[in-house]
Amino acid sequence: MKPQVEARLRDSALHSAPSVRDQRLYRLGVTALLLFGAFAVRGMQARPATQWMNIYHVDEFTSITDVLQYLRDLQTGIPPLLSAIEVISQSAFDTVLWWVRYAYRGATVLMFVLPLYFVSVGKVNRLVCLSLSFLFVAATAQVALGNPEVYDVWFAIFAMGYFIASDASFRENAAPGRTHCAAFIAGTMLACLELTRPFIVFVVPFFIAYNLFHYSIHDRVHNRRRLTRRLIYFLLPLLLLSGGWHTKLWLLNDGQFNWSNHAGSNLAMAWQPVVDANALAGALEPEEPRRGAMRWTHLDTDVHLRNSQARQHAVFEGVIRNPKLATELLSEKVLHFMSVPTDMYQYQLRGPLITVYQWVGRFLFVGLLFLLITNLVRVARDWQALFATEVVMTLYAAFVSFVSAIGGTDEEARFVIPVLPFLIVVADRIVTRFSRPTTATPAVTATTTNATL
Repeated sequence: MKPQVEARLRDSALHSAPSVRDQRLYRLGVTALLLFGAFAVRGMQARPATQWMNIYHVDEFTSITDVLQYLRDLQTGIPPLLSAIEVISQSAFDTVLWWVRYAYRGATVLMFVLPLYFVSVGKVNRLVCLSLSFLFVAATAQVALGNPEVYDVWFAIFAMGYFIASDASFRENAAPGRTHCAAFIAGTMLACLELTRPFIVFVVPFFIAYNLFHYSIHDRVHNRRRLTRRLIYFLLPLLLLSGGWHTKLWLLNDGQFNWSNHAGSNLAMAWQPVVDANALAGALEPEEPRRGAMRWTHLDTDVHLRNSQARQHAVFEGVIRNPKLATELLSEKVLHFMSVPTDMYQYQLRGPLITVYQWVGRFLFVGLLFLLITNLVRVARDWQALFATEVVMTLYAAFVSFVSAIGGTDEEARFVIPVLPFLIVVADRIVTRFSRPTTATPAVTATTTNATL
């Protein structure tokens, strides 16, 4: 590929190199963010992923036999990888406290530190993005209390970890061992990401194409063997973790493709106005009995898979039957999500911090929409720009926001949380686009403008 074409694929900003004083101040700011974050999240404790919908409780798993039987049958909306960590910890150490308290708190802070990797070296960029990190970690510490699900923060960390590791694996001048290691980490993060939210499976092929495109840029001309090795390191963990779990579902769980059998049920709940309730009721089978007196409906079954598929079909039929109502509902849901809700059920937040959080979030969602449109125009002019990191991250943030908006109800406040780190990157890109360069130095890659933490 020609150098000028490759340069257009790099996300760049024209800034002079930061001074030693600026670097020290920035590192001091990141250190202050870590300390502030540790203080802000000191009272947080998550609900184990295994206890989603109150079907199981981690205390049930006392032996490796319990764990293996559980993982063999698991096919519902419980994130399999995170749940496996919990049940193994419970059976081996008789506790998951380290996971739901300390790891959860650390992850909540880390999810707002990782985006700083992509922040340009401009003073305004760094100041704005650091300020947003402070704001978001403080707001998240309050918003998440309404329904503290452990997978919300890990979802964001796996996504950001994938982009950071991928960027590191794209570097041309790094030693092959380092790029191979980064590629392996990127593949692992992508597999973890896919096993944390069921709808991510639909964009995994695009992410694979994104990595393959960048690897081919650097290795196709210079060394085809290096391209093959880097690609193998990237795909290996993805095939073992994500591919292994989907193979298990296919062989042992009635040929199920998506790792959650609950997607259609979520969709039907969110789109009740368009669903023909009477027709749907006649298509549903009786669910399995509860697993205990204190448990909710047993959803981890083939019966629930068929019921969920029936509900999903009813939603699609309702949309086709009443497109006007469906369009109105779609607009309402997307606008509600972009308004940055903070209330969940009876949990309602008010106060200056929440007000600032909501208005800043709304502005950044508008910024995300702006970047989405401008990047799509960019892709229309040059299809290769589709694989530029800025474009891919923008598309990912928009995709997650859209799916969360149309597929959820009553809990949008926590669905916004995994998008917040990407809104920090959005802020950086907006500042870069609307600020004048300090010097006319050549454009540099995102890798070289990253903050040194």
